[in-house]
Amino acid sequence: MAKKKGISNRLLYTLIVVGVLAILGVGVYAFNTAGPASYFGHSAGELEGVLTGTLVNNQTIASTNNYMSVNIGGTSYLIPLYVQTTLLVGGIHTAAQCTNAGGMVVTDAGGSFCKFTLESCPGGWTKYQDWSETISNTCSGTQLLSLFPFVSAVPCGGNSCTTGSHSFADLGVETCQYEQRNSDFSCPSTTTTCTAFQAKTGCV
Repeated sequence: MAKKKGISNRLLYTLIVVGVLAILGVGVYAFNTAGPASYFGHSAGELEGVLTGTLVNNQTIASTNNYMSVNIGGTSYLIPLYVQTTLLVGGIHTAAQCTNAGGMVVTDAGGSFCKFTLESCPGGWTKYQDWSETISNTCSGTQLLSLFPFVSAVPCGGNSCTTGSHSFADLGVETCQYEQRNSDFSCPSTTTTCTAFQAKTGCV
């Protein structure tokens, strides 16, 4: 009688066992094992009530109410929620602190900073670069020299100058030089600096 060719029962059973073990191994290696432990074995579509966005774990939780409850397969998980804050250049103040202090958040190539309608920064704040807005100023050095009782008051010389100005920008405050005369008999002169008025200031 000719011997039938084919796979022996022992080999067949071995292949079945190997296949079952392979299937079980794939099942045990849960979805998203590289992610947070509470998400193991679940895709995004399986999570109920998940909010879109990024959870940043770098802020202090203000109260126990700042959690989002997620139910996965009958098990409830609490995910902490954090309020995102925008830090200004230097990382000392936030955008909220700027507006609360009466300022306005503006941005340049270096980042965000606060614009105050003040001649200088408030207490606790530091001037940011040369950001400012100025109003022109005119200074006069002419004085009247009184020779009473001999004659009426007469000009003692001197001159005047007017500074430039600029809208809010990273520019220094304008100045100009003028000759200041002192109203005494010798009428001496002194070169003096006239400075524009600073109306707005950039601070961090």
